[in-house]
Order: sequence, then structure tokens, then C-alpha cells
Amino acid sequence: MKDELVRNGFDPTKIEIHAPVPRMGDPSLRSSFSERNLIIYAGQIVRGKGVDVLLESLAQVRVPFECFLFGDGNYRRTCEYLADKLGLNNRVHFKGYVPQDELQLHYREASVAVVSSVWPEPLPRTLIESINAGRATICSTAGGIPEISGFSNMVGAYEPDNFSQLADLMMKAVSDSSKWKMTQPLQSDFAQKFSPDSVTRQYMEVYSVVNSNAP
Repeated sequence: MKDELVRNGFDPTKIEIHAPVPRMGDPSLRSSFSERNLIIYAGQIVRGKGVDVLLESLAQVRVPFECFLFGDGNYRRTCEYLADKLGLNNRVHFKGYVPQDELQLHYREASVAVVSSVWPEPLPRTLIESINAGRATICSTAGGIPEISGFSNMVGAYEPDNFSQLADLMMKAVSDSSKWKMTQPLQSDFAQKFSPDSVTRQYMEVYSVVNSNAP
């Protein structure tokens, strides 16, 4: 994300990147290793989140799969129409918003979580939550996503508008699902940097500096 800001003329010496405060998953939650080839997207269904790119890519996947889309937004109806047009209705299911506890149970079933943003998103909280859940991920290279996607058990990254690249990565994930369903423990530096306490402390430090420089 810092690179994106610098390209737009911001002074690099005045840029600090801080993550949103995440919801922490249950550390005892483990993959169910079910036979399902389940792909998960969690987030708003609005333009810029790349749900349309995800659907176009799913239409190119030539192995059995299911995809659950968790979230809602003003682009949902368009995406539902696109899913129908692409013949995905039997495999793609729009679930709307669900409680966090329920979402965690779906993570247990999933082969992979996809972060499909096409706009330069700073630091998506849903990616942090996927990592907290120990899920493998497929991530676009938009915005600040690459700055934290490396903390996950990442199947791969793709250019935000590259349908075939995303399709290939999803086929890789579901074709060897026993590998990617392995629940990965959090890296120690991720847990230290992105825990709620750590993120809150970082924000408080920034506020303290701002207040001390106030006239």
C-alpha cells in the first residue's frame, strides 16, 4: 500500500501503514478434511471487490467445486445475474452476511479462501481473518494485499484482472485439497503484528504523536 501512495505523490517519510483491528479466529479450530472442494469469498459484494472477476474465473475451472460467497452489497444482484449467465448457479451460492461463528465453521470445510479485490485496497480485514483461521489463500496483487498475503499458506497470487491465472490457481487448490486444507499455525511475527492488542497499540501510538504535535 505504501508503494501505491508514493506513486500518487505522498511523502514516503510520512507514511505509516496500520492494519484494521481484526476479529481473531478460534485457535483450536481445525480443518474437517471433508471431501468438498469448497472455495470461499468473504467480504462486501460491491464494485472493486472483484467478485465479477472471481465468477468469470470460476467459469473456467474444469474440476468439481463449490463456491460460497459471504457478504452483501449493491453489486450482488449484478453478480447473481452474471453467475446465472455463466451457468454457475448449481456451484456458486450467495450466502449473504452470516455470524462470525458460522463463518468460522465454513472455513473448516474450505479448501481455499480467495481475496479478489481489483481496487488498491489498503489491508483487507477478511484476509487477516482467513490467515487467523489457518486457511490457504489465493490473493490478487492489488493495493496492500501483497504486504500481508505472504503470512498465509498462499496457493498463489494473480494480477487483478487475469481470469485464467486465477482459474489455474483455484484448480491447483481444489485438485490437491488435502495439502491446502492443512490448518497452518500463525507465524509468530504475524500474531505479534496483527493481534487486536497489537493493532490497537499501534493506533494509540499514532494518536499520541498527532496529539503531541497539535498546536
